[in-house]
Amino acid sequence: MPAGLIEELDASEQIDMFCFLAQLGKPGRFGASQNNAARQWRLRVGFYTDKQFGLEKIIANPSSKQWQPAITLVDGRLTQDAMRQSLQLRNLDQTKNWIALFAAAPLQIARKSEVTLQFSAPENARLWIDGKPTTFANRQKIELDAGRHDLVL
Repeated sequence: MPAGLIEELDASEQIDMFCFLAQLGKPGRFGASQNNAARQWRLRVGFYTDKQFGLEKIIANPSSKQWQPAITLVDGRLTQDAMRQSLQLRNLDQTKNWIALFAAAPLQIARKSEVTLQFSAPENARLWIDGKPTTFANRQKIELDAGRHDLVL
């Protein structure tokens, strides 16, 4: 925490912060080690011009400079406010020339296993794993090999 930050908070905000910090790591909503949530995402807007050259070019390199970092809450939720900040927008309605919003996260698997993926996304969302289209469901199980995988939604 930056030096002097607590002095900017009133007494009730300080109490809220201490209560939150006391809950971190405990079972429940803030049990970060328990829920295996993707906490670091990269966001990229897809425009009509991108569609001309194929969406595969966007999906193929989620670490390029066109992708902006976005951090989730402790429980893994990526809020609209975090998306606005990442994309440097006043609001998410500034989407006149957009065709899509892409979100990418790395997925590290220790050994080949069946992994459960759970999203809060529209039903018409699409999913790619390692650049390959994959059937999308808000909750699904998928077999993945050990190693790093790039998940793009």
